[in-house]
Amino acid sequence: MSRFKKRAITLAVGCIIGVVPVAARPRHWYTDKWFWVGEGVGVAARTLDCTSTQQRLSQGYAEGNLLVGPHPGRGAVIGLCVGSEAALTGLHIVSWKYSHNEPSKLWRNVGRWEVPAIQGGVFGSAAARNYSLPKLR
Repeated sequence: MSRFKKRAITLAVGCIIGVVPVAARPRHWYTDKWFWVGEGVGVAARTLDCTSTQQRLSQGYAEGNLLVGPHPGRGAVIGLCVGSEAALTGLHIVSWKYSHNEPSKLWRNVGRWEVPAIQGGVFGSAAARNYSLPKLR
């Protein structure tokens, strides 16, 4: 190959590489470690609530959730737990997407932690209440 052809190929490759824009990719929710920490908090609280509910139902207590009735089966409790966790994970993703580029650190943290904090408070307190009930049988 002649020197001219080598230079022409090098110049053509350089032009192609130089024309292609190299930009930083946007960050996704599934790459953020704090998203997964928050999701872990929410899933742990929800799991504790579901297991304590199922445990107390097997001991003769009635469920207070109107969606499944006073004496739901195990499938209804598991279905409600999985369905609500999926919905809350979706809400957490939406919250992350709308807040992760905020210039204010306060609003970034609110968007990052609002859903897990609400889950931890609501479902964690429900699990604590279930576990503190005396055994009927």
